[in-house]
Amino acid sequence: MNKKETKNVIIISPYGSDELLNPKHGGSKLIQMQKQYLEEKGYLVKFISLTEFRGFVPLLLKFIGNKKDFIMDKKIGEKRYLTWFLNLLFRIFIYYLQKLDVIFRQNAKKIFRDVCNNQNCVILNNYVYVDVNVISQKCKKIMFAHNVEFDFFRQLTGDKLYCKLFLLIFKKIEKKMIKLHDIICCLTKEDQKILLRETKQKNIVVWVPLPYPMQKMKQPNNTSEMNKNRFVVGFVGAFFDPNIEAAKKIMGIASKVKRSEIKFLIIGSVGKAFIKESLPKNVQLTGWVNDIDTYLQECDVFLNPKQSVKGGLEMKVLDYLKYFKPIITTSNGARGFPLTNTNSIIDDEVESWHKHILLLADNPELRIKIVNNLKSDYESFCKRMDDIFEKNII
Repeated sequence: MNKKETKNVIIISPYGSDELLNPKHGGSKLIQMQKQYLEEKGYLVKFISLTEFRGFVPLLLKFIGNKKDFIMDKKIGEKRYLTWFLNLLFRIFIYYLQKLDVIFRQNAKKIFRDVCNNQNCVILNNYVYVDVNVISQKCKKIMFAHNVEFDFFRQLTGDKLYCKLFLLIFKKIEKKMIKLHDIICCLTKEDQKILLRETKQKNIVVWVPLPYPMQKMKQPNNTSEMNKNRFVVGFVGAFFDPNIEAAKKIMGIASKVKRSEIKFLIIGSVGKAFIKESLPKNVQLTGWVNDIDTYLQECDVFLNPKQSVKGGLEMKVLDYLKYFKPIITTSNGARGFPLTNTNSIIDDEVESWHKHILLLADNPELRIKIVNNLKSDYESFCKRMDDIFEKNII
């Protein structure tokens, strides 16, 4: 890296500073990870939150941010897809609002003029919240595509005709905005293939994974004093449809494990979906926690039974990898990571996972072998990622 040319990096976020300091959602967690990674590599990183600008757009972002959990809690009858359709409409609405919001655009131009120069790289994290045309042309503009958004909403909004019509509008917006950036960073190769097929922008659409730097990885330690006589199986999830579905599957797995020393720990706000339900005795819900690491370090094995909604990076797996513990995942849940059947267990037949858990619980030597393979493969993955990042991004 030539630090003289690329000393400063600006990260633009639609989230407020409180959410970035203590992320409750995968999107804000990913932005926090960008900052950690770049600082580890010696860049000077500055956050700019769109919620701190003036105008109608920041007010709306603040309002939605404060109400996000409330909104996602609501089901319109059993038609859950309507929640996601309304989310899609919000994205389209705010895209056109930021073009008409004169106060916001003038304030954005002033702020970006003050902080951007030809030595700066600007990283954006959403296509619709700010028009890249208000950013100085001297800046290299990079978009971290958390997922392919039109494909993400396609999977969640169903096949209703009116959903499809608005999806076409949103898809057109996303493809148009892609062309205005210098680089589009896809976090999985699968997302990269979709964007290359849809946009034909081979020169700017790249695969750039974002792992934890090796220096931040935790060494495996003994199970905490609280669980010294137990084997703890962990899952992390925010209150989000695919996580709710995954947690239900984990409870099904737990019901097949009859050994009292094996405990299932479901960490995160996904637990809200099960507060009024009867749980297997070996399942514990933590709810949202401020310090996720306190719970992750208790676990001996991690699970990711994601099968629905293909796309994006599974932030929970990034959290799991910090601790170098065996991971049992579906092939969908492993997307974007160097997970194989030599350094983890990849199995799409989630109903049979209780067999893997029992095998790992009874074989500490197998757990050690898997972890050693994972360490070696992940270190190579990080080095490859560094090369890709410095070649394509900065």
